[in-house]
Amino acid sequence: MNKLFKHIIVLGLVLSAFSCTDPEEFTAAKNMPYGDWEVAEYFVNGQTQGSYILERFTLERDGTFILVDSNDVLFHGTWTSTETSLTLTEVGGSSQVFDFEIVFLGPEKMHLRQVISGLDLEIRYLMNWSNADNY
Repeated sequence: MNKLFKHIIVLGLVLSAFSCTDPEEFTAAKNMPYGDWEVAEYFVNGQTQGSYILERFTLERDGTFILVDSNDVLFHGTWTSTETSLTLTEVGGSSQVFDFEIVFLGPEKMHLRQVISGLDLEIRYLMNWSNADNY
């Protein structure tokens, strides 16, 4: 009985030690979630919009992406990320570059900000990770 009581106390101490540790910050540079990201909502210059410019994109583990816009136009290329930004660079075609500021990134949610300076336009995307089971 005394031995069982000691084991319970040790187990309690171990559990309390783990509950006091701070979780590691989730960042794009360390652990960007691969897979399909779908736009849940987007804002242009602070106003909610009904249709989306970008519908979804898929980030692959090998550094490639597939992006589909609202007109079902398909872009593909490579992606890179830092702590605060995500860059999608199209391969071939017009070699278009999509630069996003990462406002928030979690395992299943992302908030991206895109500024298009020639048009004085700011677009904010609220995104959901849609197929976590496949990646």
